[in-house]
Amino acid sequence: MNTAEENRFLSDLDVCKRYKISRSTLWRWIKNGHISAPLRIGPRAVRWSLSELIVWEQSKQK
Repeated sequence: MNTAEENRFLSDLDVCKRYKISRSTLWRWIKNGHISAPLRIGPRAVRWSLSELIVWEQSKQK
């Protein structure tokens, strides 16, 4: 994956597709500390950093 792709930000629906989970599961993971909370980019918009998600994935593989 190149640097431009790693600097992307994903919506909750994108994150759900990536991990094949429902939105309610995603928000439960956040509440339980399983995955980091998203960044607030606007009054009603949040996004996850793809590079941070990749780091999180790699930490789970160990």
